[in-house]
Amino acid sequence: MRAQSTAESPEISYSAAEAQELRELADRLGDVVSIYEHLHNRVSFTPYHGSRSGSINTLAGLRGNDVDIASTLIAMLRYKRVPARYAVGVVRVPASQLTNWLGIPSLEVAVQVLRDQGIQGVTIAPDRASVVLERVWVEAYVPFDQYRGVAMASPAVDCSSAAQVSRCTWVALDASFKQHSYNGLGLDPYEAVSF
Repeated sequence: MRAQSTAESPEISYSAAEAQELRELADRLGDVVSIYEHLHNRVSFTPYHGSRSGSINTLAGLRGNDVDIASTLIAMLRYKRVPARYAVGVVRVPASQLTNWLGIPSLEVAVQVLRDQGIQGVTIAPDRASVVLERVWVEAYVPFDQYRGVAMASPAVDCSSAAQVSRCTWVALDASFKQHSYNGLGLDPYEAVSF
């Protein structure tokens, strides 16, 4: 299992010449929390199904879906020798958080956009309070006695060491799901275009 969570794949690339920017950024950021927060705060979510960009192109364009953003996070963590893997599951998201995440005020339109882009299992709950959909996120193998892998212990916990493995666990990280603040200008794009 650990070998699979440290290897490269076509989507998770960090050693290729084209991945130099990814490696330099991971080195500059340094730790699991900084890498996660950087991607969470700077890479925009775009709804589509499957992997289209991979780690290198997602970082270069600062845009991707849950799979491509997860691939980028995994690549950066694996480059830093932190075991990381994909996690796939069905999640229930409050309707207000889903519309905020997508920046679409109408729940029906937001759900239709997800369905049209091939997102799997999208359904509105009967009470319309939540939406169920398939998601991909990352699990990173980090010390559990440190907040999301922050290196607070001295010396730092080494999760690859058999002697310290009991202090480590898989922690879920989703850099693609975020809530936004909108300024409420009330702009209508349909009035601004002639088609």
